Amino acid sequence: MTEQDTQSIFSTEPDPELDHQLLAICRRVRLIAVIGFGWGAAVAVMMLLNGAAILRAFESVLPPASGIYNFLVAEFFILFFFIAAVLYFLYHAANHIRAGVIQRNAKLIAEGFSHFRRFFITMAVFSGLILFANILKLFQ
Repeated sequence: MTEQDTQSIFSTEPDPELDHQLLAICRRVRLIAVIGFGWGAAVAVMMLLNGAAILRAFESVLPPASGIYNFLVAEFFILFFFIAAVLYFLYHAANHIRAGVIQRNAKLIAEGFSHFRRFFITMAVFSGLILFANILKLFQ
């Protein structure tokens, strides 16, 4: 068996173009996450001020069923916290990669990509659930 080299990406010559591209990606990802947090805060304030009326309006549109209002409240909280978790993964991935590039620390960059991995796994599971729900609706 051959022994693999465990070299850091920083053990070679510094590549300013790679650093610039990673930092540009981090800026854009952080911007997306901050915009998402802003929208989330606006939705949270809106639901605190007028959430019961909004959910009652949704309840009146849906077919009559007992307990639908409680289901809508639970669904809102699940979706809200799921989106918050996804934005958390994005924001921390960008922060760790940015800090790793600036400090030339491969461990921080690896941690940032680990957060990106969690983001993509979470999005894949969510997309799969949505696809499954749409396929079920197709056969009804």
